Amino acid sequence: MKILSTAFVAAVSMWGITPLAAAPAAGAAVAATGTCGNANQPLCQGEKGQKGDKGDTGERGERGEQGVAGRDGEQGAAGKDGRDGAPGVAGRDGAQGVAGKDGRDGEQGVAGKDGTNGRDGNQGVAGNDGKDGRDGNNGKDGRDGKDGKNGKDGEQGVAGKDGDPADGAVANALSLPVWLEQGEKFAVSGGFGFANDSTAAIGGNAIVRIDGSWSAIGGAAVSTEGRNWGAHVGARAGW
Repeated sequence: MKILSTAFVAAVSMWGITPLAAAPAAGAAVAATGTCGNANQPLCQGEKGQKGDKGDTGERGERGEQGVAGRDGEQGAAGKDGRDGAPGVAGRDGAQGVAGKDGRDGEQGVAGKDGTNGRDGNQGVAGNDGKDGRDGNNGKDGRDGKDGKNGKDGEQGVAGKDGDPADGAVANALSLPVWLEQGEKFAVSGGFGFANDSTAAIGGNAIVRIDGSWSAIGGAAVSTEGRNWGAHVGARAGW
């Protein structure tokens, strides 16, 4: 420390600045008067120098820790109610809802007593004529009139078509009999049928036993010219 003080004094002396007197040692007496640099007052205080320029602001220190939160204050008195706001614009009417179901009919009340008959009113306007009555029964028939004269004969109708003789021949061929003797199960018959104008047909019939008393019959015939034909089926029962 002493070495640093000596060096500081030497530096300021080079620049022509009178150094400040060093603090005397503890217990040493400082003379009130004397020349600077003597044994009693080795250092003297010069005139106060001009104020130096303001130094640069130092760096901001670190932020301190957050303090403990204080207690909650007491709740204040309730404020007065505010004024009522102006009424808003009325909204549009909503859509009409679905009509509800009709309620049940109420019970019929007790019939009241008959009131006193009122006075007879004036005669009303005459009504419309009624409908005609039913017709009366018919009278007895009158006597027959005289016969009129015969009318003219009508025109003769169209002549009918002549029958085909071949149809008769086919019918005759189908009419040939057929039967079953005792113990037989099947039988056939055949032959010719004839009609006027030398027309002929050939045919045949057959019978088969189905059950003890039931049999089936069938037959067919055709004219010799080949333009007419016929057939038949049937059944026979015997007991």
